[in-house]
Amino acid sequence: MKKGIGTAFLFLFFVIKMYSCDPVVYSFCKSTVDYAQENIFIAKVVEQYDRGLSLEVIEALRGEEPANIRVWDGTDINCNGPFPMRTSDYGEAGDTVIILVEKVFTKNNTWDVIGDYRRPSSINHTTYLRVKNGQIWNHTEAITYTEFVAQWPLENCLGEAPASEVKVPRIYPNPTSDRILIEAMEEENWLAYSLIAINGQIIQPFIAFQNRNEIDVEYLSAGIYVLQIMDRNGNVVTTRFVKVSLG
Repeated sequence: MKKGIGTAFLFLFFVIKMYSCDPVVYSFCKSTVDYAQENIFIAKVVEQYDRGLSLEVIEALRGEEPANIRVWDGTDINCNGPFPMRTSDYGEAGDTVIILVEKVFTKNNTWDVIGDYRRPSSINHTTYLRVKNGQIWNHTEAITYTEFVAQWPLENCLGEAPASEVKVPRIYPNPTSDRILIEAMEEENWLAYSLIAINGQIIQPFIAFQNRNEIDVEYLSAGIYVLQIMDRNGNVVTTRFVKVSLG
C-alpha cells in the first residue's frame, strides 16, 4: 500500500514539474524558427466568433495565400491549469495583425474545424504581432510595419540568447494583486527591466536593475502582463505574470 502511495506521489510530482510555470517567453522571431513549418499571414480581423475569428489575408509571408481564413483558439497547460490561447487577443474587427498559425488536420479541441487554422498551443511563444498606427512591437523594440516587411524573413533574432545560457530571475508572486518582486541569483549580470501590456503598450520603459526590484502593479487592470529583463550583454528574457483583482 505504501509503495502504491509513493508511486502515485512521484507521478504527481513529475506531472506538476512538467506543467510548471516556465517563465521564458520567446519572441515572434524565435517562434517563426521553432514553428518553421507553419503559416504566417498579414491579415485584417473581419469577425469574431465564440473561440475563433475570421480574417482577410493581406499577404502570406509563409505558406499558401487564401483570401480569407478562420482561426480558432488553442489551449495550453501551465502551473495554474488549462490556459486558453485566445484568438480574441489578435484585436477587433478592422485591426491588422501578423499571425503564425497552424493548419488543423486533427481536432485537438472540440471547437476545432478540420481545414481551418488554429492559434499554436504554446504559452511560451509569441505567435502574433498587432499593427497599431503603422507600428509593431517586436519583442524588444517598436518598429514600423514597413521596416518589418522589409526585414522579412527574420533570419537573425538579435538580443536573444538560448534559454539554457541565461539564468532567468525569479518573478513572484504570480498571480499577484499588488506587487511583483524580481530576484536574481547573479544581480550584477542584469542591467534593466521594463513592464509591458500584453498588446505591446509600454507601461514602464527600461529602468535600472537594483539589488531589490519591487514593482507596484496594484493600479493595473486584471490581466496578463509582460516583464522584459535585459542583461549586460544585451540578451533579453521575457516573463509573464497575471494581475488579479481582489474585489
